[in-house]
Amino acid sequence: MVKLVGVWKFLRSYEDAGSKQDRDMVAHNEIMKCRKWLSDPNAPPHKVRTSILKLVALRLNGYDFGFGFNACCQLIASRTPKCKAIGYLATACLLPTTSSPVIMLTNTLMEDLTA
Repeated sequence: MVKLVGVWKFLRSYEDAGSKQDRDMVAHNEIMKCRKWLSDPNAPPHKVRTSILKLVALRLNGYDFGFGFNACCQLIASRTPKCKAIGYLATACLLPTTSSPVIMLTNTLMEDLTA
């Protein structure tokens, strides 16, 4: 079971922010934290998963950013099913459907499903 305490706290603080400006501030701070964790090669796996899930939540709320795809690919390449699931979910949300890596990820998904 994936513990999502950090994700729930973030979502609560985002929802509790009163104005659009306050929400933007919460989102910006969280994006900076996620960028820090995802750029750290020694980051613990649970921090990477949590950061990716926060980015998915932000993307679903309309925020756009140009990072996180490499971490999604690393999660997809992982051996644990929960990491793979988070990686595929995040890739579906973060990656534009018109990009060429979508075809490669589709092939990887097919291999995972047949394994």
